[in-house]
Amino acid sequence: QVCWDPDGFGELSARTDAIVRLLRAADCPALAAVVGRQKPMLSRYAAGDFFRRHVDNDCAPVPGGRGPRCSPRVLTAVYYLQQAGAWDASADGGCLRLYGPQCATADSSEEDEEEEAVGVGRRRCADAQADIAPVADRLVLFLADQRCPHEVLPILRPATQRFALTIWYTDASPVPEFWATSGTHDGTLVPLDGEACDMPGSISG
Repeated sequence: QVCWDPDGFGELSARTDAIVRLLRAADCPALAAVVGRQKPMLSRYAAGDFFRRHVDNDCAPVPGGRGPRCSPRVLTAVYYLQQAGAWDASADGGCLRLYGPQCATADSSEEDEEEEAVGVGRRRCADAQADIAPVADRLVLFLADQRCPHEVLPILRPATQRFALTIWYTDASPVPEFWATSGTHDGTLVPLDGEACDMPGSISG
């Protein structure tokens, strides 16, 4: 279950914005193009829930340059909202599993052509690199593109709930059309600097 732009998280969003500004000012090349962010997304995972391996900006190369699932996302920020001391990763599961960089399949078969067209027909270039437990007050930052494939492992224990607030920081690329039609995305972009700024391609959906 997800909820976009929930009440009560303004200060947390502002503090995360400040961290991203500091990283950008520290001459971090990967964040040089960041100009804004999406509104926060609150997610809840219950027993048995998981999220399979994916990337948050799947800009698969296709003829013409940009794949149909390209988005402005540059950086993913995830903040965990469990109660302090209330999470045991071995018993509760729900870890964020990070993989090594993902790369396009050079010799895809005919049956994989449709998956390749939307950027999911890829081979794994590395095994899992780290499992990060969703413990209280932990903030995790990682790149949104194929450099950081990830998944959420299943929640194991009945009655366990995993809460996280996710903010995606964006560049000036246009938002994809599928954000407006999928019903699971909010394409409203918020400028990272100042209050009056036109974000190219902003949509609501």
